[in-house]
Amino acid sequence: ESAPAAPALETLQSRVAELEAKLQEEAEARVTADSTSAKVDELEARLAQLEQQRLEAQNEALEAQDAMFSAQQEAFDLKRLVAQRDADKTRLEEEVARLSQEAARLSQKLQAATDTRSETALDS
Repeated sequence: ESAPAAPALETLQSRVAELEAKLQEEAEARVTADSTSAKVDELEARLAQLEQQRLEAQNEALEAQDAMFSAQQEAFDLKRLVAQRDADKTRLEEEVARLSQEAARLSQKLQAATDTRSETALDS
């Protein structure tokens, strides 16, 4: 009886060894899958962090662009004010020249009238 049982025992032991090897492979595969899942979670968290940084950088760029636009607008306004000031200055200089000519003309008229009056007074 023990002789026929020996090959059956060996077959069972061989089968147990095969199943243990398969269990070991499956356990290693699960560890690998868990490690991969943890790595995926880590990478997704890093990706979310990078996306947040990208959005912050984009926001800073938009703020800088807005500040640049404001500075350009202010420069344009200042140039317009300088041009307006220059035009006003030119207009005032022209008005001063016209008034100076008018004053000189009136001064000549007054002088002529004074001279005429003096001659008339001397003649009488």
